[in-house]
Amino acid sequence: DSYEAAGKTGSAEFSSSSDATHSWFMGFTNVDNPDLVISVITEGSDGSSSGKAVAIAGDILDAYYN
Repeated sequence: DSYEAAGKTGSAEFSSSSDATHSWFMGFTNVDNPDLVISVITEGSDGSSSGKAVAIAGDILDAYYN
């Protein structure tokens, strides 16, 4: 890839159902000289942790840099 990225993932339950979660990713590119900051949250992500948010962020960053 034409860029480096670093970030933090997470999930947050919003009901007593274990599959009711929001997932999120916050990060930035070009670690030594930050260029772009990104934040993605997906509501009601069916218990898949942060996978959906990371995939969306990856698609956005790929489109921006490529």
